[in-house]
Amino acid sequence: EPQEIFDRYGADALRWFFFANQAPWTPIRYKEQAIKASVPEFLLRLWNVFSFFNIYSNIDGFNPAEQIGGEAGQLAVDVLSEAATYRPVSERSELDRWLLATMNQAAETVIERMDAYDNYAAAKCLNDFVDALSNWYVRRSRDRFWSAERDGSEKLDAYWTLYECLITLSKLIAPFVPFLSETIWGNLTGVFETRAVSSVHLCDYPSCQTELIDTELSQQMAALREIASLGRSARMDAKLK
Repeated sequence: EPQEIFDRYGADALRWFFFANQAPWTPIRYKEQAIKASVPEFLLRLWNVFSFFNIYSNIDGFNPAEQIGGEAGQLAVDVLSEAATYRPVSERSELDRWLLATMNQAAETVIERMDAYDNYAAAKCLNDFVDALSNWYVRRSRDRFWSAERDGSEKLDAYWTLYECLITLSKLIAPFVPFLSETIWGNLTGVFETRAVSSVHLCDYPSCQTELIDTELSQQMAALREIASLGRSARMDAKLK
């Protein structure tokens, strides 16, 4: 029964299973184990990234609402850029610039695929982006988040970059997993009280900032990630920790 799946895994898990796990031109092979298996790959991975940000931003007292006055609205880039510690993307590290470039490439692809009614490819793109966000950006940035220098530009850049990505991602995934996206949006914007839009489902769908897409940097980082992946495989084959 659907209600059993809702109670056990949540409605978003079932929605994501139908959107992302099978191409629409193939027969739907429905089984509970497949729904269960799809949860860690996307939903749980994204939740863990959000939890990571939530925990360490609270520890370090990173509060965007204290730096942004007036109406926050949908927390678009022009609103975030009002903050005193928000640095232009061009002045941030390669890792930050790569993530924002990747996010905008993902937004461009998702919009294009959704306009063509191709939810399967759109969901795959979102899944790939969350994988890059979790397994590459957050892992490579841990030292910056854990730095003792609370006011250091590297640490603040990492917070602003991850905050902006999570805000945009909550809007991108809203049609696919409405409950998770609403929870993330509510937590990220709750500090603004009545100054931000009350629901992610009242926001405009994100548009692509083409000026932030850096094809060369993306290709270089893709090569680096491939080298790291091959290195891990070789280490596993050699049974080295």
